[in-house]
Amino acid sequence: MKKQILFAAGFFFLCSFARGSDDDAYKKGVAAYIAGNSDEAMLQLYKAHTANPDDNKTKLLLAEVYIDQASKAMAAGDYVAASKYVHEADKLKVMDDKVIRLRESLKTLSEKTPEKPPVEKIIQEKPPTPVKKTVQKTVATPWAGFSSGKAPQKAASEPIIIRERIIERVSPPSNWKKPAALGIIFLAFVTAIALIFFKLYLNERAKESVFLEEKLASEKRIQKELDALKDSAAHVKAELAEEKKKTALAASHDRKNSEKNKKDEKIDIFFKKMEDSLDSVRSQRDRAREAEKPAFTTKTSSIPLTDFLPEYTDIPLDASSLSEMLGRASGNSARLNLLWALGNKTELKAVETLKEHLDKAKGEEYREILKSLKKIALRPETAQTVKTAVENIFSAQRRKGIII
Repeated sequence: MKKQILFAAGFFFLCSFARGSDDDAYKKGVAAYIAGNSDEAMLQLYKAHTANPDDNKTKLLLAEVYIDQASKAMAAGDYVAASKYVHEADKLKVMDDKVIRLRESLKTLSEKTPEKPPVEKIIQEKPPTPVKKTVQKTVATPWAGFSSGKAPQKAASEPIIIRERIIERVSPPSNWKKPAALGIIFLAFVTAIALIFFKLYLNERAKESVFLEEKLASEKRIQKELDALKDSAAHVKAELAEEKKKTALAASHDRKNSEKNKKDEKIDIFFKKMEDSLDSVRSQRDRAREAEKPAFTTKTSSIPLTDFLPEYTDIPLDASSLSEMLGRASGNSARLNLLWALGNKTELKAVETLKEHLDKAKGEEYREILKSLKKIALRPETAQTVKTAVENIFSAQRRKGIII
């Protein structure tokens, strides 16, 4: 930033140095205009305007000088020179009103001026000055009543004198080599400083470029490391989730095994109680049979018919629970006990369960199912629909050739 400021300061210094000559020309033109030297003022102001065309004050003063020169030329009767000065003032575009009025006056005077007869011209001798140059010729004629707008009255015998208007050319000073050498040295010095600043600027840009490349490479390396860390974290997270899942599955499996063991224990306890109950019932039945005495009599027996029906045991579980337990039971003894327990129920669910297991049963299990169905059919409190279902099962078995 400091180098850029120094470079800008040098540039403005050069601009101000070049501007100084323009200001000198303008000041000289103003001084000449105030002194009444319109030619010198026009020359200096033209130099200043050529060096800085956008300077408004230079254009205004130069236009004023052109208008004065045009007025003088019109007063002298040189309408061609006046027209040129008006044209130059018009190109500056700063005093349009005055230029328009002057152009109209010039046109009016040109139309009213009579044609001049051919006369011999008497040319004055020019002074032998090498620094002066003839730039324009005007006819000097006496004017009478110019302010009233009338054309001048000339005598036919009066000679026409051509007056030369000269502009001094500024000759270069004799000791111009020393300022030129100083200017060249100064220009070389400024150029060297500018080149040094430019070189330093390029070096700074190169350093910044290297720094930016290193920073970009560092950012890429850090980004790669972050990506690797993210991948590692995701892998570890997946492993932890897998371990957690395995632990949860193991805990669930253990819990299910524990619940199954508890249910099996309950079933075993229930079967043991049922077997004990069956053993007591069988022992009572055996003792009752031993006490009976077979005999033949023709008398009508007074023993009720219910005494010849099979014995029934009150099972504390319903038919649905027994059916569910039968589906889970795997031991032969347990299945036989559950089939016997279903024979002590009068619900239609018990008949349907026995029918489902009848087709797959064999041997002792098949016989126990038939006994249970027969017990359900012979029980007095069994509903007629249940008895009908049992009879349908028996009819199907008889059609297969099985004697019940």
